[in-house]
Amino acid sequence: MSKLRLFVQNLENRGYNHYSLDGKLLRPEQDSEINEVLNSVLRIKNQGRKIVDVLPVKVTIFESEFLLEVYTDELDNAGRYSPISCSGILPNKDSFEGWREEVVAQIETFAREVNRKFPEKLKNEVCEKLEWVYDKHEYISDVTSWLIQKIPFLDRDSPFKKNQFLYFLLLIVILLAAVFIVIKVMQWHCSNYYELDDFKQQSLICDYLYYKPKYSN
Repeated sequence: MSKLRLFVQNLENRGYNHYSLDGKLLRPEQDSEINEVLNSVLRIKNQGRKIVDVLPVKVTIFESEFLLEVYTDELDNAGRYSPISCSGILPNKDSFEGWREEVVAQIETFAREVNRKFPEKLKNEVCEKLEWVYDKHEYISDVTSWLIQKIPFLDRDSPFKKNQFLYFLLLIVILLAAVFIVIKVMQWHCSNYYELDDFKQQSLICDYLYYKPKYSN
């Protein structure tokens, strides 16, 4: 499994905040490792797409990376929530087994080391959100990979691959627009033949679109 980066603010809003990299609690003098954790969290938070925006667990996705923000009932000395942030890379199908449990275990260890709460109910919530996010990401990846294979002029390193969700939505919009146009054309076609004597050939289509058209005999 790829390494996880964890961060949580000091509830006193002064002194040293808490950081963990690949399951190891960082010391204040480990500047490069602390910067790696912060840069990962901020990059995903600022550039990613928030797909779960409901407490107590928020999830943001940026390309193949994820950011969990786990909220407990603990507040800082200014009365604000101080979530535990956890970033990492979404697994592939071969490494999905045990991935959720490992993420939860590292968050639990980190919370215990920095004296923060991580109750059982919250662990289950994190597991559910991780599975849902993984399934959604895999589905979109499969669809976009299929499109890339079917469209020869799209290079695999093109912006299409880097903006999978947006292009997936664009595809849905195009398909819906095509269906709408087809229906409108069928309605126009039926209306042109509406007053013809030989209308029975079009009756099945018009029955469907107009329910009870007035046939000419």
